[in-house]
Amino acid sequence: MDHKKPILRYGRALAPIAIIGIIWGTIAYGTKESPLQYTLSMIGNRFTHRAQFILWGIVTGSLFLYYLYYTYTLTGFKNKRAIHLLIASDVALILCVLFPSLREELPILYHLHTLNAAIFVVTLLSSIMLFFAYLSRIDQQVTKRSIVALLTVVAVSVLSLFVFGKCGMFELIFIVALAVFLVVMQVW
Repeated sequence: MDHKKPILRYGRALAPIAIIGIIWGTIAYGTKESPLQYTLSMIGNRFTHRAQFILWGIVTGSLFLYYLYYTYTLTGFKNKRAIHLLIASDVALILCVLFPSLREELPILYHLHTLNAAIFVVTLLSSIMLFFAYLSRIDQQVTKRSIVALLTVVAVSVLSLFVFGKCGMFELIFIVALAVFLVVMQVW
């Protein structure tokens, strides 16, 4: 039995649920405390939301993994490096939420938390960029629009970092905008 058939068969129904789950879960968790004052990590580690933070990271990383794998399968993209980067991004987000981000109390774990957060973003975006390289051979117009849209997501997220400072708004904007971008990219 071809392992891709179930993901294609159920993907049309599950893919929208995955995106809604990413967006709704991130907003629901990220607004438990003020995202203008606290990062998602602070909300999970300074308040009584530690278990919810870990659950959010596991679910969000897994939903990104599922949605992008479905997108890759849908288009016939079979790059093993991109799949490995996608899996690494999921693992990095899970490790990120498992390591407490308490700088003063647990500095080594704080640095591991921060390192895994960076690895999550870099590996996820790297996997998407490899997908863009594949897309460019199929449809250069879609690739150009997708690259511009992804760069817009990154630029708006970085701009929000300067506007709001280091707080949850930056993370909320990045994750929600990235999820919306993935839907738009798949529609294109």
